Amino acid sequence: MRKLQEAHDQYVKSINRDPKHERAYNNLINIYFMAKQYKKAMEFVEKAESTGLKINPKLKEAIRQALGR
Repeated sequence: MRKLQEAHDQYVKSINRDPKHERAYNNLINIYFMAKQYKKAMEFVEKAESTGLKINPKLKEAIRQALGR
């Protein structure tokens, strides 16, 4: 769990430095998904897509299913 928190923090830093860092967004969203924080994951999907980034479609669909959408 500690490693996930460290990874989370690093991805957030990467996104803050470079808001177009697609890989960091996808990895951060995946961390939220694994932690069953589906609403938070979807917030970041929407944030990333609003800036023109592409999110892994399978991950996005899994989040939608988890949210019952």
